Amino acid sequence: LNITTSGTQDTININRAANNDNAITKYQTASSDKWIVGLRNTGDDNFRFYSYGTSNDVLTINQANGNVTIKNPTTSNLQLQSDQQSWVQNDVISNLNTFISDTSAAGARDVAAIKIINEQAGTNTTTSGAMAFYTSAYNATATEKLRIDSSGVISIGPSTTSSEIYFNYNNTNNKGGLKIDYSTGELRLTAGESGNGYHQAFYTNGTERMRIDSSGFTTITHSGA
Repeated sequence: LNITTSGTQDTININRAANNDNAITKYQTASSDKWIVGLRNTGDDNFRFYSYGTSNDVLTINQANGNVTIKNPTTSNLQLQSDQQSWVQNDVISNLNTFISDTSAAGARDVAAIKIINEQAGTNTTTSGAMAFYTSAYNATATEKLRIDSSGVISIGPSTTSSEIYFNYNNTNNKGGLKIDYSTGELRLTAGESGNGYHQAFYTNGTERMRIDSSGFTTITHSGA
């Protein structure tokens, strides 16, 4: 089927008498029904993609507000696939963003986004997968505020100020914990095992200052004047 058009007239017009009538196109393979696409006799004007494989409307576009619904009888999946063959560090693998076409002040921009980012150094045929969350202040472009890196460490705060919070922090003899880092200073609260007993340790500026051991005894360490 080859349709050649010119001008701004409707190319194909399917007119139904009422919203309980069909205005659809059907797709088949070897006479076997696969898809119905269009306005079905559902009592509304929503545009639907019906799959014979699932016997459901798997995607619906609401005519009144443009909202998109993806549905599956078991588990709904939204898969973002990239066929890129070569990757370098900080390449964005996929991006789910909210964009506004603002013509004033900061202009058209992302106001929030979730990005999947390759953290692997060098040029490779495969990637790691970090998840970065972007938000924006009023009249500003979105910047990264939180990242779950490829090893599962969570960093919160703008990277330019080194303001970070780490959950599941792991040091040589510590298991788990919390680390807050601002520039060259840090505060670490660990809850793990060092030697032969579980403990909680409190750090400032990279040095342990207080420890509650597995027996409940508290040791406070102070050096200097």
